[in-house]
Amino acid sequence: MAKPTQDHVFVSHGDFISLFVENLLGYASVELLSTTELTVFSSQSGNELPPNFEQSCVFQVKAVAELELGQSLKYGDNVRIQHRSTQDFVSRTKENKGGRYRVAMKSTADETTTFRLMPRFRLHSPGDPIRFNDQVVFESIQPGQEPTFLYSDGASEAVSQHVLSASPQKTTGIRIKLFAPYNVSSRAFLSLLKGGDYVRIFHPEANGFLVAQQLDETQHERTICLKEVPPHLDPTDFHDATSIWQVELQETDKRGGRPLLWSDAVRLKNLISGAYININARTKAGNLAPADTGSFFSFVESTRINEDREAIIGEKEDVVAYHTFFYLTTSSGQWLQANRALVHLEQDDEESAQISFNMVKLSHDKRDEDAWTLKNVLASEVSEFYFALSETKKLERLTDPQVLADPSTLSPREASEIVGSISALIKICTDDEEQDALKSDGASRSLQQNILYDLNVDDLLMEFIGLCFREGGDGFKSDWQRRIDDSSSSSFNRIARYGYRLIRQMVKDNLHVGHHFALKYLTTVTNHCRWINKVQAQWF
Repeated sequence: MAKPTQDHVFVSHGDFISLFVENLLGYASVELLSTTELTVFSSQSGNELPPNFEQSCVFQVKAVAELELGQSLKYGDNVRIQHRSTQDFVSRTKENKGGRYRVAMKSTADETTTFRLMPRFRLHSPGDPIRFNDQVVFESIQPGQEPTFLYSDGASEAVSQHVLSASPQKTTGIRIKLFAPYNVSSRAFLSLLKGGDYVRIFHPEANGFLVAQQLDETQHERTICLKEVPPHLDPTDFHDATSIWQVELQETDKRGGRPLLWSDAVRLKNLISGAYININARTKAGNLAPADTGSFFSFVESTRINEDREAIIGEKEDVVAYHTFFYLTTSSGQWLQANRALVHLEQDDEESAQISFNMVKLSHDKRDEDAWTLKNVLASEVSEFYFALSETKKLERLTDPQVLADPSTLSPREASEIVGSISALIKICTDDEEQDALKSDGASRSLQQNILYDLNVDDLLMEFIGLCFREGGDGFKSDWQRRIDDSSSSSFNRIARYGYRLIRQMVKDNLHVGHHFALKYLTTVTNHCRWINKVQAQWF
């Protein structure tokens, strides 16, 4: 994070900033799990940065009035605060609960996204320039309503996470801290690696990314391996949810956020599986497997070239930068390497296209060719994963033993929420902004389709949809041929229709997901269609 320089001490139109909430000793953050709220994680010292600081906590301050880029802002100016990663604006909504208004992120700018910057203390007055690190009050003025201010309760030992709201009561000030000036080069946002960051770990020689993958031969068992980038793709264009890892500092009592040093030890947590690389965990085939607990690794820098074209190795107290080549080693002196002699091939379509997976191994001998490098992960990728995860959690109600015994136990409200979740998952699988969730096929998004498949969404839906079927006879369980068209089964029918619609969008133009789904359910789906034709019910 930049420090104000002698010629940039005042907050300017277009500056990239972070918002430090004084009474909570923490930074305002757009949480990856829910991009609609502005939250603050309080810390005891206020010196700890949240995980993914640059993705979550960096905003751009923009004057509402027409100012030149870089012109200083003054107390009394109206501004909008735009989140750099999501491009959403901080908004004081009209939702009022207990005298407080909800603060949320909004994709478009309007009167709810306008805030007046006012001084917290009387030693400043409207018209004075705003210095970095001043305590500032963010005042929302909307037509016909009393002024409200960004507000938070005081810090509490029992609660470390706080949601910002707006209230007529003035909060303690929010300090505006400079991240980068308005005219910064885009290179300033090439991050240093920090605890909590999401990354992809790339092996240049093997041309593959480290993944925790379910291979055909191991069924639901995941293997730590390298997924080769297809020849027609550049590694920067490769997007696969199984290749996203979170870097956790050994100091687990801290939330991370600080830049990583070469002397640090870290654990690597897979985003999809939630499991870690553990040097003692093995699959049934004897390959490295993810586990609930992780082993600690150290980054060892490969040689790099300095400005004088000299080969150097960084000191242990130097920070780890993205795009640096490094080796991964354990505390026992073993090196993580590609085992290029052991390759697993998966068929991806009927035209004999194959995906190659190189196994990885641990060795006591370091090899020059086994250097790794890091690739950035877009904040939107992680955000969409957590959004999909939260909606998938709601679908788990479908496999509750009580519901499986009798689907009518689902209340109308629960059924409506489940249909809403299925509709939301349909829409993240398509590039089309406007579509009918039940009828229209949208353009497919392979990353999001793969995420839903890795979250076993198809298994949840097929178990529920198959409730009314059985093998033999007319294909229906006892009395279901009568009940299928009964009004008491309308919720079941609606969920089943939307469920099949989601599955259709998951497999559309996606050879990987379609291939695996067909292996599991092609016969089942065929039988469902055949049996449904025997009754006079309108399913599709």
